[in-house]
Amino acid sequence: MDISLTHLFSNIRYGGDKMDAGIKKHLIVIGSLFVVFAILSVIHVTVGYTLISPCGTTTCTPGETNIIFHKDDINKTLTVTEIYTKCGGWYWSDFTIINGSATFPSGKVKIGDMITDCEGYLEIGWGTPVRPIWVVDFR
Repeated sequence: MDISLTHLFSNIRYGGDKMDAGIKKHLIVIGSLFVVFAILSVIHVTVGYTLISPCGTTTCTPGETNIIFHKDDINKTLTVTEIYTKCGGWYWSDFTIINGSATFPSGKVKIGDMITDCEGYLEIGWGTPVRPIWVVDFR
Protein backbone atom coordinates (compact mmCIF):
# COMPACT_ATOMS: atom_id res chain seq x y z
CA MET A 1 0.00 0.00 0.00
CA ASP A 2 2.84 2.41 0.72
CA ILE A 3 4.18 1.93 -2.80
CA SER A 4 0.93 2.88 -4.47
CA LEU A 5 0.46 5.94 -2.23
CA THR A 6 4.02 7.10 -3.01
CA HIS A 7 3.35 6.63 -6.72
CA LEU A 8 0.07 8.55 -6.40
CA PHE A 9 1.73 11.47 -4.56
CA SER A 10 4.58 11.66 -7.09
CA ASN A 11 2.05 11.81 -9.94
CA ILE A 12 0.16 14.62 -8.22
CA ARG A 13 3.35 16.51 -7.34
CA TYR A 14 4.84 16.32 -10.87
CA GLY A 15 1.62 16.40 -12.87
CA GLY A 16 1.51 12.80 -13.95
CA ASP A 17 3.43 10.84 -16.60
CA LYS A 18 1.79 12.53 -19.62
CA MET A 19 2.52 16.01 -18.31
CA ASP A 20 6.14 15.05 -17.53
CA ALA A 21 6.72 14.15 -21.18
CA GLY A 22 5.28 17.48 -22.35
CA ILE A 23 7.30 19.46 -19.85
CA LYS A 24 10.43 17.55 -20.81
CA LYS A 25 9.89 18.41 -24.48
CA HIS A 26 9.45 22.11 -23.66
CA LEU A 27 12.47 22.13 -21.38
CA ILE A 28 14.58 20.45 -24.06
CA VAL A 29 13.50 23.05 -26.64
CA ILE A 30 14.10 25.97 -24.26
CA GLY A 31 17.46 24.53 -23.18
CA SER A 32 18.52 23.98 -26.79
CA LEU A 33 17.59 27.55 -27.71
CA PHE A 34 19.55 28.86 -24.73
CA VAL A 35 22.64 26.86 -25.75
CA VAL A 36 22.39 28.09 -29.37
CA PHE A 37 21.99 31.69 -28.18
CA ALA A 38 25.00 31.36 -25.87
CA ILE A 39 27.16 29.91 -28.67
CA LEU A 40 26.12 32.67 -31.11
CA SER A 41 26.87 35.33 -28.49
CA VAL A 42 30.36 33.96 -27.92
CA ILE A 43 31.01 33.80 -31.68
CA HIS A 44 29.80 37.38 -32.13
CA VAL A 45 32.01 38.75 -29.38
CA THR A 46 35.17 36.82 -30.27
CA VAL A 47 35.01 36.74 -34.08
CA GLY A 48 32.42 39.33 -35.07
CA TYR A 49 34.52 42.45 -34.68
CA THR A 50 37.30 41.12 -36.90
CA LEU A 51 34.76 40.35 -39.62
CA ILE A 52 32.93 43.68 -39.34
CA SER A 53 35.79 46.13 -39.84
CA PRO A 54 39.02 44.71 -41.18
CA CYS A 55 41.53 47.34 -42.28
CA GLY A 56 41.59 48.32 -45.91
CA THR A 57 38.05 47.36 -46.85
CA THR A 58 35.01 49.48 -47.51
CA THR A 59 33.30 48.43 -44.28
CA CYS A 60 34.33 51.78 -42.76
CA THR A 61 32.29 54.77 -43.80
CA PRO A 62 33.26 58.44 -43.85
CA GLY A 63 30.89 59.11 -40.95
CA GLU A 64 32.86 56.66 -38.79
CA THR A 65 36.24 58.21 -39.58
CA ASN A 66 37.49 61.76 -39.55
CA ILE A 67 40.97 62.51 -40.91
CA ILE A 68 42.24 66.05 -40.26
CA PHE A 69 44.79 67.58 -42.64
CA HIS A 70 47.13 70.56 -42.49
CA LYS A 71 47.19 72.38 -45.84
CA ASP A 72 50.53 73.84 -47.03
CA ASP A 73 49.89 76.19 -49.98
CA ILE A 74 53.60 76.87 -50.58
CA ASN A 75 54.66 73.21 -50.90
CA LYS A 76 51.22 72.14 -52.20
CA THR A 77 50.79 69.34 -49.67
CA LEU A 78 48.23 67.98 -47.23
CA THR A 79 49.63 66.42 -44.05
CA VAL A 80 47.55 64.13 -41.80
CA THR A 81 47.51 65.71 -38.32
CA GLU A 82 44.70 63.78 -36.59
CA ILE A 83 42.72 60.58 -37.14
CA TYR A 84 39.49 59.71 -35.35
CA THR A 85 38.02 56.34 -36.26
CA LYS A 86 35.53 53.74 -35.01
CA CYS A 87 36.84 51.06 -37.34
CA GLY A 88 40.11 49.34 -38.12
CA GLY A 89 41.49 52.13 -40.26
CA TRP A 90 42.01 53.19 -43.84
CA TYR A 91 44.56 52.53 -46.55
CA TRP A 92 45.49 55.18 -49.08
CA SER A 93 44.40 52.78 -51.81
CA ASP A 94 40.81 53.19 -50.49
CA PHE A 95 40.72 56.76 -51.86
CA THR A 96 40.36 58.13 -55.39
CA ILE A 97 41.15 61.54 -56.86
CA ILE A 98 37.98 62.83 -58.54
CA ASN A 99 39.27 66.27 -59.64
CA GLY A 100 42.68 67.89 -59.59
CA SER A 101 45.85 65.90 -59.11
CA ALA A 102 47.95 64.70 -56.19
CA THR A 103 50.18 61.84 -55.10
CA PHE A 104 49.04 59.66 -52.21
CA PRO A 105 51.46 57.91 -49.87
CA SER A 106 51.24 54.11 -49.71
CA GLY A 107 50.08 51.81 -46.94
CA LYS A 108 47.80 52.51 -44.00
CA VAL A 109 46.76 56.12 -43.30
CA LYS A 110 48.69 57.40 -40.27
CA ILE A 111 49.50 60.73 -38.63
CA GLY A 112 52.32 62.47 -40.47
CA ASP A 113 51.47 61.03 -43.91
CA MET A 114 51.70 63.63 -46.65
CA ILE A 115 49.72 63.96 -49.88
CA THR A 116 52.10 65.70 -52.26
CA ASP A 117 51.99 67.48 -55.65
CA CYS A 118 48.46 68.82 -55.00
CA GLU A 119 47.16 70.82 -57.97
CA GLY A 120 43.87 72.50 -58.87
CA TYR A 121 40.53 72.05 -57.18
CA LEU A 122 41.34 68.77 -55.44
CA GLU A 123 38.45 66.41 -54.70
CA ILE A 124 39.26 63.18 -52.91
CA GLY A 125 36.58 60.50 -52.93
CA TRP A 126 35.81 57.11 -51.47
CA GLY A 127 33.43 54.21 -52.06
CA THR A 128 31.54 52.60 -54.92
CA PRO A 129 30.24 54.69 -56.55
CA VAL A 130 32.97 57.18 -55.66
CA ARG A 131 31.64 60.16 -53.72
CA PRO A 132 33.68 63.17 -52.58
CA ILE A 133 34.64 63.31 -48.91
CA TRP A 134 37.35 66.05 -49.00
CA VAL A 135 37.56 69.12 -51.21
CA VAL A 136 40.62 71.39 -51.08
CA ASP A 137 41.41 74.32 -53.40
CA PHE A 138 45.06 74.54 -54.51
CA ARG A 139 44.43 77.03 -57.38
